[in-house]
Amino acid sequence: MDASDVERDIEWVVGHLKQIQTGYPQVLQDVQQVGDSVKLSFYLEDISIDALQSLRTAGVDAWEDKQHLRHLFLALSSMTLENCGEEKLQAFRQFLERTAAGILASEEAFSEE
Repeated sequence: MDASDVERDIEWVVGHLKQIQTGYPQVLQDVQQVGDSVKLSFYLEDISIDALQSLRTAGVDAWEDKQHLRHLFLALSSMTLENCGEEKLQAFRQFLERTAAGILASEEAFSEE
C-alpha cells in the first residue's frame, strides 16, 4: 500500500467517524485526527470507559487518555477497510445509539418526577 492509499484510508475513517458524531452529539463531543490515530472526546467519563470496551470488543486498537478520561484514541490502521472498518464503525454506531437512547430515557424519567 502506498502513501496515497494510506492517506485515502485515513480520510475515509475520519470522515465516517465525524459523520457518526453528528448523529450523536449528546454523547460524542468531538472527533479529531491526531497523527496516525483519532481522538474521540465524550461528554462523560463513564461513556468513554464503556466506549473503550465496546471498541476493543469490536477489534479496534483503542486506548484511553490517562489524564483526561473523557478522551479515547483509536489507531487508524485498525479501522481501515481492509481491517473490517465498516463493521467496526457499525458496531461503534450501535454503541452510540444504545447510549443515546439510555440518556434520552433517563432525561425523560427525570423530567416526569
